[in-house]
Amino acid sequence: MAFIAGQVLQNGKYTIDRPLNQGRFGISYLAHNKRNQKVVIKTFRDDAWQNLNDADQEETNNRLLREAGVLGGYNHPHIVNFIHLS
Repeated sequence: MAFIAGQVLQNGKYTIDRPLNQGRFGISYLAHNKRNQKVVIKTFRDDAWQNLNDADQEETNNRLLREAGVLGGYNHPHIVNFIHLS
């Protein structure tokens, strides 16, 4: 899902600032929350997701879950903190 600068997500919880990076399957965005704290939001690219069969979609989703689990274990000033997955 592609977002644009200024787009508000989850009933005002987050606001997109700008794209950070785009990979084969996803796009990462710099955003901020209601407290004006910087956050990174990662989403699947629509075109990449739709071209995957069910098994590949499941594997890609599992990889994202593993990545979130790994990020949740870090506490370092140069690594983003994992907040939640939806």
